[in-house]
Amino acid sequence: MKLYLLTRLHTVGWDEVVSLVIRAENEEQATQIANTNTGNEGEIWDDPLQVSCEVLENEGDVGIIIDDYKAS
Repeated sequence: MKLYLLTRLHTVGWDEVVSLVIRAENEEQATQIANTNTGNEGEIWDDPLQVSCEVLENEGDVGIIIDDYKAS
């Protein structure tokens, strides 16, 4: 398992997720998990034009570690 840091590349509006840290088997699984936990931004987390994905090494169970959400 690896940790994936997914971060928005553009302006973030209110009630949108800014970034996530997700433990997953691979990047595809990480973006799928992110897309099921969206705010008003919608399912953008597998789009490399809108989101960067950085691998952070670690062990543990699959799931979201940190959820950075901009609320109004």
